[in-house]
Amino acid sequence: LVLSDPQYLQLAMKERGLDYTMLQSCLQGFIGISGVYNLGRLAMSPLAALTIEQAFRGNKEENYSKASPVQILIHSARKTSNDTIPPLATLPVLVLNAESDFHLAQDTFELLVALNHYDDDSKSTRESIPITREAVVIENRNHFSVMRKFGSGLIRKQDEVKVTSNETNHQTWTMVASALSKSRDLFSTASAYISPYITNESFDDIDETALCILKFMGLK
Repeated sequence: LVLSDPQYLQLAMKERGLDYTMLQSCLQGFIGISGVYNLGRLAMSPLAALTIEQAFRGNKEENYSKASPVQILIHSARKTSNDTIPPLATLPVLVLNAESDFHLAQDTFELLVALNHYDDDSKSTRESIPITREAVVIENRNHFSVMRKFGSGLIRKQDEVKVTSNETNHQTWTMVASALSKSRDLFSTASAYISPYITNESFDDIDETALCILKFMGLK
């Protein structure tokens, strides 16, 4: 969100006596994992009451738009000059989604479309860094396990790493799913919405999420 709004960054840095142009030398890329980029869509999901409704007051629909990177990028694209291009539009971008990721793959698509509005202008501001944008779907992952299993399988030291058995893993996540299901009175439809995403998975495979990030960073 911060990288989508240059005015916010300019004001914040000015208040701290920092030069806004220093961002170009500090930021080398953006990586998003199962990110929420359109709060309006999240507001229409069963998860809204648990996630964002308590954080907004007044005209919530208007505030959702103001706090959504997709909407900020689209609305400001028409009036953007070279000195107010959002930093996000000038950076290499890697956005990752789990195979089972609620509605967030659509958010990712909209984010990339919004960033495309700046292509002509942003190329002239970051000539030293090729602007590449890539979206990757991580197979055999859901919204929770894409981070829970981040980096698994990359480092294998038998004496130092104790792998949880499938039986124990199954029991643990069965308990979590059961607890969610029994909390319908508290979570309403949200618990039913989340429960299918709690699955039994082993930790034996090499994590594709981490591999994609290492490749993006030029370390693989």
